Amino acid sequence: MWSVRGPCVVLIFHLVAGAAGQELAGGGEENIVRGDNIVPDDSDYDYSEFLPLNDFHVNDFQDDVCDNEICWSSICSGAEDLDNTMQCGCCPNKRPVKLEDIDLTVSCSPSGALVRYNLTDVLGFGLENLTVVISYQMEGEQDSLDSQEVENFDDTEFSWPGLCSGVSYQFCVEVTHADMSNLDEGNMCQACTAHGPPASNPSSLLVSGGLTYLSASWPGVSPQCADLTYQVLLNGVTQDQPTDKTSHMISFLDPGLYNVSVRAENNEGHSTQPLPSTLYTIREITPPVDVQVTHAVVNGSLTTQLRWNKSIELEEESITRRGYLLNLYTSEEEDVPRLTENFTWDEMETSFIFDSSLSWNTKFSLQTFFGNHKSNETELTELFSNAIELSPPEPVTVRNVVINDTLAAVIDWVTSVDDGFEGLGVSITLWTKDNSELYSFSVSNPQNTTTFIFENDLPWDTVVTLRTSVGDALSRGTEPIELFSALELPAPVNMTVTHTVENDTLTVEVEWEDAIVVDGYTTDQGLSIDGMGTVVKLWDEESNLLRSEKFPLSENSAVFTLDGDLPWNTQFTLQTFAMEHEGDTTDAEDLFSGVALTAPVNVTVTHTVENDTLTVGVEWEDAIVVDGYTADQGLSIDGMGTVVKLWDEESNLLRSEKVPLSENSAVFTLDGELPWNTQFTLQTFAMEHEGDKTDAEDLFSRVALTAPVDILVEYLVIDDTLTAQISWAHSVQDVFSGLHTSIDLWDGDTIINTTTLPHTENSISCALGSPVSWHTRFTLQTTAMHTKGGQTGFHQIFGGFRLSPPGDISVKHSYRNGVLTAIVTWENAIENRFDGLQTVLNLVVEDERYKRSESNEGQRTFFISYEVTEAKFESSELPWNTKFTLQSAVGDRGGPESEPIDLFSDVNFDPPGDISVTPEIIDEALIAVISWNHPNEFEDKTGPPVKIKLWDEADDGEMKLIEEKIIPHGQNQARISLDEGYPWQTRLSMQSDFGSTQGIQSTYFDLFNHIELSPPTNITIIANESSSSVEWLHSLELGQFHGLGTILNIWVLDPSSSNLTL
Repeated sequence: MWSVRGPCVVLIFHLVAGAAGQELAGGGEENIVRGDNIVPDDSDYDYSEFLPLNDFHVNDFQDDVCDNEICWSSICSGAEDLDNTMQCGCCPNKRPVKLEDIDLTVSCSPSGALVRYNLTDVLGFGLENLTVVISYQMEGEQDSLDSQEVENFDDTEFSWPGLCSGVSYQFCVEVTHADMSNLDEGNMCQACTAHGPPASNPSSLLVSGGLTYLSASWPGVSPQCADLTYQVLLNGVTQDQPTDKTSHMISFLDPGLYNVSVRAENNEGHSTQPLPSTLYTIREITPPVDVQVTHAVVNGSLTTQLRWNKSIELEEESITRRGYLLNLYTSEEEDVPRLTENFTWDEMETSFIFDSSLSWNTKFSLQTFFGNHKSNETELTELFSNAIELSPPEPVTVRNVVINDTLAAVIDWVTSVDDGFEGLGVSITLWTKDNSELYSFSVSNPQNTTTFIFENDLPWDTVVTLRTSVGDALSRGTEPIELFSALELPAPVNMTVTHTVENDTLTVEVEWEDAIVVDGYTTDQGLSIDGMGTVVKLWDEESNLLRSEKFPLSENSAVFTLDGDLPWNTQFTLQTFAMEHEGDTTDAEDLFSGVALTAPVNVTVTHTVENDTLTVGVEWEDAIVVDGYTADQGLSIDGMGTVVKLWDEESNLLRSEKVPLSENSAVFTLDGELPWNTQFTLQTFAMEHEGDKTDAEDLFSRVALTAPVDILVEYLVIDDTLTAQISWAHSVQDVFSGLHTSIDLWDGDTIINTTTLPHTENSISCALGSPVSWHTRFTLQTTAMHTKGGQTGFHQIFGGFRLSPPGDISVKHSYRNGVLTAIVTWENAIENRFDGLQTVLNLVVEDERYKRSESNEGQRTFFISYEVTEAKFESSELPWNTKFTLQSAVGDRGGPESEPIDLFSDVNFDPPGDISVTPEIIDEALIAVISWNHPNEFEDKTGPPVKIKLWDEADDGEMKLIEEKIIPHGQNQARISLDEGYPWQTRLSMQSDFGSTQGIQSTYFDLFNHIELSPPTNITIIANESSSSVEWLHSLELGQFHGLGTILNIWVLDPSSSNLTL
C-alpha cells in the first residue's frame, strides 16, 4: 500500500473539493465524487477499484493516522463520519497529547525537585478516561523511585524532597486516555541534575564515652547518596576524617567540657542547616593529695620521708596501667625533671638520704598517670632544704696581731646548725674592695678558726665573708668583714717645718712621729712592720701629685730644696701606708710658701713729657723676711724677685716684667702697645709663684683728661647749605702725642657720627644734611690712646639759628562751581634760603591740630617749598571753624608759629537782606515776586547761591518743607506762580548756600497769604415768586486771577427762634 503525504494530499483534496463544490452547487445534491470526476450512484460505484489510491483509510486501531493541522481545524472537527470523508480520513479520533501541550518544566536541588505542568489545554481535547501519573527515576534506571497519580487536574505542580548532588534524574508526566493513538507521546520526561551540599543535617545526636574518649551516633539523613559522609566537630572544630557511618569514636581527649556536633557533607560541601549538638564532659586526672615531708638525722646522715594519698578512684575493672610519678628537680628553671621515679597505684610512700648524688635544693612533684595520660604536677616542694634554716655562722670575729714583724688576721666563728650531719661545713671567701673574688675554700664541721698573713697576695683592703655550706648549697653570706683594713692607719702627728737660706738657696726640713697602735708593735726607735711605713707626698696648687717618697717606720724626717722641679706653692701631706694601701692623710701644709711673699712697699710714680712723649717711672722697696736673707743692696735668693704687671681696664694682662731682688725700679712710655688706662701692680715672686699684689695704680691716667673749653658755634650758608663752624680749646696742661679730641654727633640718644682729631687741631665744620639734621647735637671729649676723658655737655649744632615765621599773612575767599575757597598768602622772613628750608602750614580745629603731608590727604600739615608763598583750601574738605598757622622749618624742626588765623569763619553767614514779597498779576496768573540783597560778595565778584525754601504751615503750627529752589549768585529776584500748585498759605525762608555749610536761615514770609481777600461789594438781589437772582462786584484792588472765586452761603431764618440754618 502506498500513499501520498502532506501537502500533496491536501492539494488534491482541494482540487476535488473545488470540482465537487461546483457540481454540488449546480445539482443541489450531496454526492461523493470519484477520482475521475464521476459521481457514481450506489449501484455502480466499486470501492475496491480505488483501494490502492485511498490514503485516508483509517483502521480500527488507529495505528496509521496522520498528524496534520487540518485534523484539529473546524473542517475535520465538524465531519460526522471521518471514514467516509476523504479530507479528514487519516485524522485520529481524538487530538493526541504531546509534551508542548502540558508546559512541562523541572527545577531541582539537593533539597528536592519541583515539577510544574499545565493540563488546561489537554482538558479541552475532550478526552475520555483521562489519567495523569507523575514519576521520577535515576537516569538510565528502569525502576521508578516514586510515582503519584494526579487526582485534581487543576493542579499545576508537584514536588519530591531530597535529591543526591551530581545525579541526573528523569521527571515524567504520563497522560493516557481512551482514544490513544500512535501520535500520543504518553510518558513525557525532562532530565534535571541537582548540585550543592546536603539539604539537611542529622536530626539528633547521642554521645557517650569514657575517661579519655567519647562516641557519637546519629540517624542518617535522606536520601542515602553515594558521596554522603558525616563530620564530627568538638567545640566547632573538625575531628578526624569524615565517615560514611552513622557513629564515630574520638580518642585521646584532654579533660574538659566539649560541645559535640555532627554535620552532613558531600563532594560539594557541608549542609548549612542547624547542627544537632550536645555537651559532654571528659573527667580530669588529678595529682595525689595530702603530701607529707618529714626529716631526721640518722647515723650522721640527713633522711627525708615522703607520703601521699590518691585523689581519684578509677574503674577497678579497667586493665589500663595506672600509678604515680615522682619528679625530682635541681632548679626551678628546669622545664623537665632531672629524675622521675614510677610507683604503682598502691605505692604511696618513699625516702631519700642526703649525699653527693642529690642537690641540697632538690625539689619534687607528684603526678597521677592513667595509660598515656598524666595529671598536673603538684607544687614543687623542697626535698631537703626545709629541714634546717641555712643561715651563716654567727658570731664571726677578726683580730689583728703582729707576729715576727708580720701583720696577721685571726678569724673565729660559731656554726648556726645545732645538729651536724654529713655534708655540713663553712665556706670562707676572700674579696677585693671592688667585690672581685680572690679565692674561696671550705672548712668541714666542727672546725671554727683560721689565720691569714698580710702579704702581697692579699691586699690591705681584703674582706672576708663566711657562709654555711651543705653539699652544693650555701647560705647567705655574712656581712663583709675587713681582714686588715679594720686596723686604723692614723696619720703621723707632731709635724714641724723649718726654712733656711744657705748659699742663696731656700731649704725645707719636715719632721713627724708615727701613731700606729696594734698588738705586738710599739713606736720605739728601730722597730718596724714588714710592708708598712710613712709616705710623704708633694702636691701642686691644683692637687696634682708632684713627688712621693716612702720611709720605713724606723725613719721620721725628710729634706727638700727650692729648685725648678718643685714650684713655690708646693704642699706636702703625710700618710701611714701598708703595702699599696694608704691611711689617713694629714692636712696639706705649705712646703716653701711658709715664707711670706710680702708685696713691695713705698711705691712711687713719676710722669714727664719729653719730645711730645709721656714717660712714667715706678720705684719700690722689697719686704721679704727669711732666716739668712736681708734686703741689703746686692743680696738675692735664687728663683725669687719682683714682678711688675701692666693691666688694661678689664684686668687683662698686657705685660709682665720680672726684676731680681737686687733691683727696685722700672720705666714705661706711652705708645701704641699700652692703652691710656693701663694700671700696674707689684708682687714678690718665687719661681712661678707670685705673692700678694700691691693695689693697682694708674700708670698714665694720673694725668687728668679734662674736657675741652671755650666752645664757639658760628653759621654760614655755603653752596645753598647751612653750615656750622665749631671751635674749642684744650684744657690739659701739657699736651702730648696720643692726646685727641672726639666730636660726637647725636640724634636723640644715639650717636650718628664720631670724628676724632689730634691734639694739633681744634675746629670742625658741620653742614646741614644727612646725617646732620636740625635736631642734631654735639659733644666734645678729650681722649688719650682710645681712652675717653672728660666730656662737655650737649650743644645744638643749629640751635642758635632762628627760624622766624612768615609775615604779612592774608586770607581772601572765592566761590566757584559750588565750592568756597580760602586763598592764603604770606612773605618769608629768612633772607638767605638754603637746602631743607621750607614753610609749614598747620590747620587747627577747636584747638586740636591735624597734620598731613602733601602726599597724604588724610593729614592736616602742609610742608611747602620755601619759594612758594600761597596756599588754597576748599570748605568742602575742612570744618568751617578751621584756623591755620605758618612757621619756618628745616626737616622736622620747626620755628615759632604765627598766630592762628581763620580760614572761613570770617565769611558772613547772615541770610540775604531786604527780603520782600510783592504780588503781580500777569495774564490772569497771580505771581509772587521775591527780592533780596546778597550779604557775601568777594573781591573776585563771586559769592554763594541763595536757597529759597517753601513751607506748608499745618494747623498745629508745624512747618513742612514743600520745595527748595537754588538761585545762583548775581540774581536777586525770583518769581513763583500760584498756578504752580502751591497752597495759599505757603510760606518761604532764605539762606546762603555754601555747599557743605549752610548760612543762617531768614524768618518766614507769606508767599500769597499776605494778600487781603476783601468780600464782594455792590450786592444786588432780584427776586420773584419762583426765583432770586444775586449779583455782586469783586473789591480786590490787585485784580482778578486764576484760582480766585466767590463762596455763596444761603441761610434759612426760623421766624419763631430767629436762628439761621446754612
